Amino acid sequence: MGSKIIVPCHLTPEICAIAMQIKWFKETDSVCIYKNGHVTEGRNYKDRASLATHILERGNVSLHLNNFSVSDVGDYYCQVISGDRTQQITVGVRIKSEVQHVSQSPTFQG
Repeated sequence: MGSKIIVPCHLTPEICAIAMQIKWFKETDSVCIYKNGHVTEGRNYKDRASLATHILERGNVSLHLNNFSVSDVGDYYCQVISGDRTQQITVGVRIKSEVQHVSQSPTFQG
C-alpha cells in the first residue's frame, strides 16, 4: 500500500491519442480527465491520478495512481472519445498476495 500503480490501457492499432478526450472513472467517481492537452484529477484523486501525456502519441492511455490504498481496489472505466466516436473498456484492479506477471494489456480496437 502507498505505492504507485499503473492501470494499463492502450489503443490498438497504436494511434496518437493527443487530440482525443480520455476519461477514467471508478464507479461514478471521476478519477482523471484529459482534454485539450490538460489533465484534470477528480476530487477524490487530487495529487494522485495522472496520465503520462508524453506517451499518448503511442496510444498509451494508462492511468497512473499514486499512494495506492485498499479503497482504490475495484473496476476502473477508461473512455476514449475521438470526434463522434466513443470507446470504453473496464479494467479491474485487485490485490494479490503473490506477484503475478501480466503479459497483455487491455486494448481498444478501432
